[in-house]
Amino acid sequence: MSISQRHFGHMPDGRAVSLYSLVSTAGLTASITPYGARTSSIQTPDNTGALGENVLGYDSLEPYLSDPYFLGATLGRYANRIGAAVFELSGVPHRLTRNDGANHLHGGSGFHTKLWTAEVDRDALVLRYVSPEGEDGYPGNLSAQLRIYWDNERDLRLDYSAQTDAPCPVNLSNHTYFNLGYSPDIKDHSAQILAGYYLPTDTQGIPTGAIDPVEKTPLDLRSSAIIGHRFNACALPTGFDHSYVINGEGLRTAAIVRAPETGRRVALLTTQPGLQFYTGAHLKGSIGRDGKARPAFAGLCLEGQHHPDSPHHSLFPNTVLQPAETYQQTQIYQFDTL
Repeated sequence: MSISQRHFGHMPDGRAVSLYSLVSTAGLTASITPYGARTSSIQTPDNTGALGENVLGYDSLEPYLSDPYFLGATLGRYANRIGAAVFELSGVPHRLTRNDGANHLHGGSGFHTKLWTAEVDRDALVLRYVSPEGEDGYPGNLSAQLRIYWDNERDLRLDYSAQTDAPCPVNLSNHTYFNLGYSPDIKDHSAQILAGYYLPTDTQGIPTGAIDPVEKTPLDLRSSAIIGHRFNACALPTGFDHSYVINGEGLRTAAIVRAPETGRRVALLTTQPGLQFYTGAHLKGSIGRDGKARPAFAGLCLEGQHHPDSPHHSLFPNTVLQPAETYQQTQIYQFDTL
């Protein structure tokens, strides 16, 4: 594998930002910028052998600085939502940034707007960010690390770790939008999610605390289904933006997405208990890599993560990281062509 570096732009304060290209031994390429620890591009072959784009992104840093869609971003300290933008630890309330109505979304100002440090360590790109105490309302100083590399030629592996000097909920994830085809949207893609249960939410997207079976609901994707057909047949006009409880434990396959037009396929493997499946309804009118307006459903996200709003729900897995512990999780995006 090889890693190259080039100039990508400047931060508003003048700091230079790079773009790193990681090329696997099979010729697959992932381009990563330390701004927000974002995946900007992933190039893989289609069924004719031609390399092409798999993800939504921009050609320079500047559009990322004002991007409201979290394109390709690392999410933290807490991916997804925390209801009422507050949680308690040992009876002490911690009030967070409100950036989703009355709620807290993807860490507030979040890791996606920070310039991480970067270094090349053999065949891996290692990104680090230290979140100071009080940032977006969180307690303690949190040191986060993301190690990215190609594993087995076609597996883009993301290893996350974090440590804190005070108890704090931690939930890191990746918010890359995939479009594996040549069409402007992903309605012709098929999706399979290996989950028997999901988390019902209120009208603001906050979990109710219930864990319900997907059986006999439009959210049942245990067998592969064409995304657009599911929208139409099951009255999902705004598509999917749902949290699933993934079957099993440890590193296992959570979701598989295919594009019939190109033959490209991506599978997400994760160590996390949940998956947020989002099909990009809010992308309508945003400007894409080619300078053209994107439609709704231009890309989909496969976000391996802990459950949203976990600090408020005792039935959900614990997300509080203690000072004596190390947070660790892995996500792998596994590419092939059919």
